[in-house]
Amino acid sequence: MNILSAVVKTRREDLRGVEEALKTLGWCEVHFVDEHGKIVVTFECDDQKGAMEKMRAIERVAKVVSAELAYAYIGDVDD
Repeated sequence: MNILSAVVKTRREDLRGVEEALKTLGWCEVHFVDEHGKIVVTFECDDQKGAMEKMRAIERVAKVVSAELAYAYIGDVDD
């Protein structure tokens, strides 16, 4: 199991809409939102390809300015 975190940036006026759009992806959990347009999310994937596909999906959300990978745990949960 791989657990990843990303910082998503948007404009202040688009913040709530982007937050809701990220939640509707179904696999993306929103943990933090600030008034300056930053949103911290986490998601899980099985492999590196899945991680990249999900990062691209986040980047394609309307009004997202950027999405940067902040943290990645790669391994078994039992480790």
